[in-house]
Amino acid sequence: MSYHGDYVEDFATLDFKFTTRKDTGLPTTLSGTPVLSVYKANGVTQSTAGITLTVDFDSVTGLNHVRIDLSADAFYAIGNDYDIVITTGTVNSISVIGEVVGSFSIENRFDEVDLTKIGGTAQSATDLKDFADAGYDPATNKVQGVVLVDTVTTLTGHTVQTGDSFARLGAPAGASVSADVAVIEAQTDDIGVAGAGLTAVPWNAAWDAEVQSEVDDALVAQKLDHLVAVADADDPVNNSIFAKLVSKAATADWSNFTNTTDSLEAIRDKQTDIEADTAVIGALGAGLTDLGGMSTGMKSEVQVEADAALATYDAPTSAEMDTAHALLATPAQVNTEVSDVLKTDVITLPGQLAPPLTPTFQDVMGWLYKLARNRKSQTSTLWQLFADNETTVDAKATVSDDGTTAIKQEIVAGP
Repeated sequence: MSYHGDYVEDFATLDFKFTTRKDTGLPTTLSGTPVLSVYKANGVTQSTAGITLTVDFDSVTGLNHVRIDLSADAFYAIGNDYDIVITTGTVNSISVIGEVVGSFSIENRFDEVDLTKIGGTAQSATDLKDFADAGYDPATNKVQGVVLVDTVTTLTGHTVQTGDSFARLGAPAGASVSADVAVIEAQTDDIGVAGAGLTAVPWNAAWDAEVQSEVDDALVAQKLDHLVAVADADDPVNNSIFAKLVSKAATADWSNFTNTTDSLEAIRDKQTDIEADTAVIGALGAGLTDLGGMSTGMKSEVQVEADAALATYDAPTSAEMDTAHALLATPAQVNTEVSDVLKTDVITLPGQLAPPLTPTFQDVMGWLYKLARNRKSQTSTLWQLFADNETTVDAKATVSDDGTTAIKQEIVAGP
């Protein structure tokens, strides 16, 4: 077990290390969810407050690091000795509970200071007072101390200050520092916190010129004086609000504006001309009662458009229509084809399969003919439709009869 020293109260980083070994002496990891506890003096109370245990410290097997924060709990008090003990843990599967890994103390080892000796020489109470009052003489190898006096006397070259009135440095002269402070306070208390008391500061006529000057400078700096008082010498900046009002360019540019055509007056004049030119049209074109027929130019334009439309459509000529009509079947030819389908063409009957859900007309005729022609059989539970050979089952259906209702299920493929 190691003694790790005497510490001041509430010392926060008491650090030490210890090694755990198995019976062969080989350093071995402290296992079994190890716990360290601290005992105070000869008491039986344990405390784990403020203890941090790191096993296999720095990845070194068997090396354990402990840090104790003595400010963590009132359990750690001055004037006591402490022992650190393993209260949970195993080494090589063998319990090490009760193993003492270190000890320390808190302000329990401080040496006493002998205030009755200086340099090993015994001092009387009178000697000590003389040392404090007059200091030591260097001739006797004693340190010159600070000389203490019972009363404050006048410093050389200074005037004694008495009572509450003191002379001030500098001018003007006043009765006292406290009196001057009172005068200042009386003059400034109306201001209030953060100027809260300044609720009625009168306007000073001398400020007029200064304010006017600053406002004029600001207007000139922003070229706002050009709106009224100064002839336009510079364009507004591109994409400014003014530039966008007069320019339709992607990057609005004031220089696109021509006042002779784009000003409000110029637009008003154009409006008057337009109204005069369009008055005869009337509301909704009511004044257009006689257009005087199509002009020659209009007729020519219509002819050009009609020709272009017909050329684009590429309509058949009369000869092409006659040729196409000659290719159509006559009623007699149609009758012959229909008669051939009904009287001459044959169909193949369906084979071993279920009737389709969406049959063609040929499917329908084939199944109807097969049902009418081919051999069928039925028992109390099964209906069957045979092929032409009368032995192969091409289709079938389950049947039932409960004495009241006879049921035949959907036909499915055989056999």
